[in-house]
Amino acid sequence: MTYYRVSKKDYCKDAEIGPSGNSSSLDTEIGRHIEAVLELVRSAEFPDKPKRLDGVFLFSDERCAQRYWWRMTDGRIYTVKTDEADILHSGDMMLLHEMEGALKGDRDATELARRYWRGENSQKPCEELLVTKAKIDEEVTPTSRVGVFNKLYKVSHD
Repeated sequence: MTYYRVSKKDYCKDAEIGPSGNSSSLDTEIGRHIEAVLELVRSAEFPDKPKRLDGVFLFSDERCAQRYWWRMTDGRIYTVKTDEADILHSGDMMLLHEMEGALKGDRDATELARRYWRGENSQKPCEELLVTKAKIDEEVTPTSRVGVFNKLYKVSHD
């Protein structure tokens, strides 16, 4: 099956990618807080689940990959292949966005983290996969951010 990888890195075809030990979510204070809550809940309540920073993040849906890419500066989208046996966890990335809103509003995000680790979905799910490794197939980065925005948010110029 084809999956999508969003990254600032420039990969060559057939490049093997593995965990880098960090995530772009660690680039901001709120991102570090979200990862800390997720890790606290994982270690206490879901110890059989992998640490997020020990995996590679992929998307199963191109629109979700484009939504994530659209928010990123200098990012690229790649199609990748991975074996089903290498999938460690499937979670809804939109729950992380809900966690961001909760934390910015001084609300508890623990239940949202639990939902993520249980594999539950938000109202508009965006599945992210945590895998051990993947292989780059090709770059499919859109040429127009405006075009992606219009497609994602159904903007018409009629």
